[in-house]
Amino acid sequence: MERWVCKRCYASNDEDQSSCTRCGLGRGAAPETTWAPNASSAPLAGAGYGGAPPPQPYSASTPPRRAWWRPVLRFWWIGILVVGALVGYFTQAHRDDAGAIQTGGTVKIDKLKVGDCYDAPGNGEISEVTGRPCGQTHEYELIAIVSDTQQTGYPDDATFHDFVVSSCAPIFEDWIGIPIDQSALDVASVVPSSDAWRDGDRTVICSVYDPANNKLTSSLKGSRR
Repeated sequence: MERWVCKRCYASNDEDQSSCTRCGLGRGAAPETTWAPNASSAPLAGAGYGGAPPPQPYSASTPPRRAWWRPVLRFWWIGILVVGALVGYFTQAHRDDAGAIQTGGTVKIDKLKVGDCYDAPGNGEISEVTGRPCGQTHEYELIAIVSDTQQTGYPDDATFHDFVVSSCAPIFEDWIGIPIDQSALDVASVVPSSDAWRDGDRTVICSVYDPANNKLTSSLKGSRR
């Protein structure tokens, strides 16, 4: 027995059937379509769509749409990095062309320079300080960065004190203009932690400050106080 194929759903029907047993389309009738295949597309043989037209395949002339949010989801971390960078930029101290602190903000302890004015927390380990222009309120002024190359083991407090006196006192006199034992000012030091010492850091930072006034508003260099 011969068979005929429905032009809508491509179902095979017996010769004596006047309409498609699957979708009801009359034999020889052309289905109404809402899509137009192009040269590169072709219907899927034997695929029935339950009366609905097959979807139009994408071709070179009809590229698929991209969801606009995909790039946003994929690169969301860029926004976070930018925000983090901006926050860091606006909270860090900034220097002028001569290297002096021009805008106050955080400064890593290993980025301090001789002549910097700054505030620092009290006792305990610190990794950064608050740099200040020397014309603004501050507590310390850095006068020397020296290295203890004589000790092999980690020094105790008394050994560090002796090193600061022998290394920073002469610089204090040059900076202030009078010997330290004649001055109302004093020296504060920042020494490496035991972990940093073990990693090879021997840097000692010496700063001058006024024990009677922790709100200085100018450099103490040449003050002869």
